Amino acid sequence: MVILGIDPALNRVGYGILFSDSKNENIVDCKYGVYDISPKDSTEDKLYKSFKTTQYLIQKYNVDEVVIEEAFHNPRRARGGMVVREVIGAIKVAVKQTGRPIYMYSPQTVKKVVAGSGLAKKHDVAYGIANILNIPKFKIEMKYRGEIKKFFYSPEELVDRGLDHISDALSISYCRLREVQKNNGRVARDAV
Repeated sequence: MVILGIDPALNRVGYGILFSDSKNENIVDCKYGVYDISPKDSTEDKLYKSFKTTQYLIQKYNVDEVVIEEAFHNPRRARGGMVVREVIGAIKVAVKQTGRPIYMYSPQTVKKVVAGSGLAKKHDVAYGIANILNIPKFKIEMKYRGEIKKFFYSPEELVDRGLDHISDALSISYCRLREVQKNNGRVARDAV
């Protein structure tokens, strides 16, 4: 099974893909990264880029299921939450067009599965998923001075550099895989 986890945001969307063996007992590989979207783009262009990139990832990695983190509701940042919901909508339409099932998990559920507490901090989640997936350093390819360069970040550095969308996306994928494992491969909840 191949599970694509997405941590949605308007300017930087994290993705984490887990590949499990035929019985979904073991993780055999993972891919991860972020797709950055220019802050100068219009909201519509940003949504379209999220839509297209999601479809590209599904096709490139032959994804079986897609899992999206639900938008966190913060009354003091209501506008930001509305925009993230628009991104989620664009991603859902992209997934729907490919015929893959979509699942949603709350940030608290993901934190509890990966870090042991629904109140875990970003560093705890990054360390938790790095430990689960045996990733001592996250390898990130980014454009630097016009060239694609490889950077290696510890879980702490990943969060400190604002790349925690990656650890969050991998955690979302892992959360779904754990649910599949608990239910012996059967779909455990309704697709959204």
